[in-house]
Amino acid sequence: MIDSLHVAKKLTLLKVFLGAPGDLTEEREVASRIVARVNLQIAEPRGFMLKLVQFPSAIQPGIGGEPQDVINRQVGKCDAYLVMFWRRFGTPTKRYASGTVEEFEEAYGEWLTDPSTRVWVYFSKRPFYPEAAELSELNKLFEFKNRLTQQGVLYSSFESVQEFETKLSDNLARLVLEKEALSGLGESDLLFHLGASKHFARDLREVVEETDVAGVVFVDLDNFKDVDKIVTPTRSNAILNELAWAMFNSVRSRGQMYRYGGDEFAIIIPNRTQGETIQLAERVRQAIERSGPFEGIQVTASLGVACSPSVPKGELFHHANQAVHASKLSGKNCVTIAPLSSARVELLKELKRDRDYF
Repeated sequence: MIDSLHVAKKLTLLKVFLGAPGDLTEEREVASRIVARVNLQIAEPRGFMLKLVQFPSAIQPGIGGEPQDVINRQVGKCDAYLVMFWRRFGTPTKRYASGTVEEFEEAYGEWLTDPSTRVWVYFSKRPFYPEAAELSELNKLFEFKNRLTQQGVLYSSFESVQEFETKLSDNLARLVLEKEALSGLGESDLLFHLGASKHFARDLREVVEETDVAGVVFVDLDNFKDVDKIVTPTRSNAILNELAWAMFNSVRSRGQMYRYGGDEFAIIIPNRTQGETIQLAERVRQAIERSGPFEGIQVTASLGVACSPSVPKGELFHHANQAVHASKLSGKNCVTIAPLSSARVELLKELKRDRDYF
């Protein structure tokens, strides 16, 4: 690590681990080229250096309970984990169905303790003609996809090496820009780890494309503006960060949370029933209510929930946004489920003419 930093001329090192069975040779080579390009064009000018860690090029021989132990020990904690599959599931380990699955579980555990950790799971859809021996591998991959779905993990896919190159380039560039925003800030400041509205829109499109069932929860804090008027900007940020942690701890692995703007937050929840999504929204509401009061003011939250197939997947955000306004209209500190009745929609349109109402 010290040698790497010295070579990088004091650049901040960002470790990116790539785990994949041996059938993704071309993608591994492309990943190395992408890292070099992002370093040159984006990372180094901003004071960072990406280091790609993958087997076997970055792993030295060693001794452990099994070979995977040697790999895990040398990988250590990374800023981002990229896990890929194509035709093969991988070789079983003592603990998991394959080494690549174990690498995913290690990454998932890191994310649970540190939400700034990035975990990207990709499945290649490049065409191939499977041999008889590969059919069992494909069945294992299908079962693993189902398990990811049940965990609420959003995976992605690519149909060509060129598409993979584009997606990985975007992910790495975003990683560097997020770290740049965090420079000089405390690691406990969750607000700067959350995706912004543009990331929410992009990720929601991907969820809609990749999943059969999806939900959106929109959260608008009640009375926070009153607190903001009487405290310093530093104190305001600290309070908002505390509320963000309360929400995040209620969501955890069930969804992806974003700061949509100011005191508004959005949560994407893939592969959960409407009942599960409503329960999650209610947990978020209760967590915020328990966090106050602040400076003598009780901060609560109005929430709107929209789930497919109750509303079209392409209109999830629109309906969730309508529902959160309905929660404000209903007295705040409550959860409203979309779709709204036509009469309620018309009432909201009328009230929106008075912007101060909300």
